Amino acid sequence: MELGEQSRFLRHLRIFWDVHRYRIAPQLEAIINRKRQNGSLTVLAAELRGVEANADNICLTLQPRHGLCG
Repeated sequence: MELGEQSRFLRHLRIFWDVHRYRIAPQLEAIINRKRQNGSLTVLAAELRGVEANADNICLTLQPRHGLCG
């Protein structure tokens, strides 16, 4: 590709390219790791039981695996 086409590709399609090129986009992985390290994100194994949404929030109802709460 010519330089102009490369720039246009990166500007418009980079997010899609990253999603398909990596198992997880490096930018997203960095955010997730940072939030896990500072304690603002906890990952738990659970089954999704319900979803409620309003203008400001999404509320998920989860059933933790093996009855364990985290």
